[in-house]
Amino acid sequence: MSTAECAFDELCYDSICTWIGLLYFDVTVHDFTPPDCSDGWGSAEIYYDFLADGVYVSSSAISGCPGTWSDESVSYDPLTSFWLQFWESDAFEDDLITSLCWGGGSCGPIPYEVLREGWWAGLDGGGTYYLSLSFEPTHR
Repeated sequence: MSTAECAFDELCYDSICTWIGLLYFDVTVHDFTPPDCSDGWGSAEIYYDFLADGVYVSSSAISGCPGTWSDESVSYDPLTSFWLQFWESDAFEDDLITSLCWGGGSCGPIPYEVLREGWWAGLDGGGTYYLSLSFEPTHR
């Protein structure tokens, strides 16, 4: 069985079509590339915050620029909204670079078609920053 044989709100998990809402997803940020990696003092150091339903859940480790966190992930419940905020780490005050979420003006859940695909790559909402993410289903 493959995900292509499942309904639009299902994916193939443990060899059967499973409703996406019954799973969690390990979300990994493989690439975050700003147009400029300089913070005025040298190379920028960046991290991201993960929010679900607008509530802070966790922060990533600090990465160089461009950023990659291929060895860490966040656990996402597809029944909640998804929001990543990317920050430049500063000694005095961290600066928000950009954020990524689905749903237009307010963040919503990741669309089923993206979770079914297992990955997403593209530009942030402002069309400036390149991102690539993967989504790995896991048991609830």
